[in-house]
Amino acid sequence: MGPGVVVTAADSLIDNRALKFNFDKIQQKLYATRDLTTVIELDNQNIKAFAIKDGDSLMIFDRVAAIDSSRYFLVIVPAVGGKYSLYRDLRTKFMKSDYHSDGMTESGRPYDEYVDNNSYFLVLPGGLRARRLEMKRKYIKEIIPEEKYKVDEFFQNIGMIL
Repeated sequence: MGPGVVVTAADSLIDNRALKFNFDKIQQKLYATRDLTTVIELDNQNIKAFAIKDGDSLMIFDRVAAIDSSRYFLVIVPAVGGKYSLYRDLRTKFMKSDYHSDGMTESGRPYDEYVDNNSYFLVLPGGLRARRLEMKRKYIKEIIPEEKYKVDEFFQNIGMIL
């Protein structure tokens, strides 16, 4: 939960410093609060994009018609100057505990948990087509060979974060 901005379907900007936003990635719903006790669910039909500041990072979510216009995708590389753009689809699934023990052996998950399954999409210039990406250096270099140095830099930066 943090401060943010919302871009409406009519391209209006809602930038109210008193509001805090929270995004439910499972149900794809955006919530806002002013006092941390009253929470309002915002109408997704009227929201084109939004950004939430979380500590030092800024997370930007956008609807991308080339991938799926009913979901929000996390913007990793925005489309600038007619180039490609890169998005991450945040899908979270509830996994119920299936722990079993017969005294000698144990198997399964001992706890209920939420498991993230992230997918990456590259939207090609023009924004009309998207390709699902495997986050492997060689695969990405084949799709966008003109950006091989940026791909190497990206994976070096990821290595520093992990």
